[in-house]
Amino acid sequence: MSPELDLSKWLTESQVAQQLGISERTLRREVAAQKWQARNRPRPGKKPEIVFDPEAVALRKPGPPTTAVSIGGVPNDMDSMAELTESAVAVIPALLDLIDQRAAAMQPKPEPLWNPLQRASEITGLSEGYLRRMIKADRLPAVVDGQTKVRTASLETADPTDLPPAPLRKRGKRKPKGR
Repeated sequence: MSPELDLSKWLTESQVAQQLGISERTLRREVAAQKWQARNRPRPGKKPEIVFDPEAVALRKPGPPTTAVSIGGVPNDMDSMAELTESAVAVIPALLDLIDQRAAAMQPKPEPLWNPLQRASEITGLSEGYLRRMIKADRLPAVVDGQTKVRTASLETADPTDLPPAPLRKRGKRKPKGR
């Protein structure tokens, strides 16, 4: 059997949150994310309360501000300034690589080689029905790959003026209703 911990001197959620200057909700989120080792301290007649090791809390306490930094955030002594300059110079290549990656990701995608009829209609300004008639009349090359697709280069060279107009629909005599 393992020896029992003395949880009586451990700190409660509210005490830890006050000492660290964070909200209790933030502390609970960190416990859920397993950033803290928390235990349940039993209480007679009540639900157990969550408590934290005072040593672990002391390690996470924010320390006093350093005296080498002035109000504007610029070091006062030359050694600190030299270290700051060296570290800034070391970071520059990594920043430039990151900028190049982001710029490459922002490049516009090239125009696809094949476009579905709906997109082809948007590009040309012609209706899908008219494009279908051009395909049927062999004036516009197309492939069927789950849907009818037209080559982008063909859209630029296709001449819609030499296609005869669509035939008018013939309507037969209407039958009288109710007979």
